[in-house]
Amino acid sequence: ISGAEDAGEVIADLLRVSTTIKEIDLSYCDIREGFEIPVIPAIHANHSLEIFRLKDSSLPEKTVSAIVNATSLNEQGALKSLVNELALDTAEQTEINSTGAGYNDNNIVELFTALKTNTRVKKVDLSG
Repeated sequence: ISGAEDAGEVIADLLRVSTTIKEIDLSYCDIREGFEIPVIPAIHANHSLEIFRLKDSSLPEKTVSAIVNATSLNEQGALKSLVNELALDTAEQTEINSTGAGYNDNNIVELFTALKTNTRVKKVDLSG
C-alpha cells in the first residue's frame, strides 16, 4: 500500500463490507495525515467496530481524536443494537466485553435492563 489515502481507502473498504470486525489496532504504524478522510465515514457506516487503536501511530492528535470520536459514536450505535438483541434474547454471544468503552449511567441502565430477560449472557465486562 502506498500512501496514507491508499491505506485509508483499504481500511474504509473493509469497514464498509465487514459486519464482524470489532477491533482494529494500528498502534506503532507509520500512518500519515489524510488516512482519516475515507476512514471516518466508513466507521460511521459500520455497526460492528468497537475499538480503533492508534497508539504512537505518528498521526497528529486532532486526527487521532477525530477517529476515536467516530469510533465512540459507532460504539453507541452498536450498544443500541446489542441492547435490542439482548432484550429479544436473540444475541448469540455469552459474554459482553466492552472494556474501555466509557459507558455512561444511561448506557449501563439500558444494557442491564435488557439483560433481565436474557438467558444466554453469562459474563459482562465493562471495565475501563
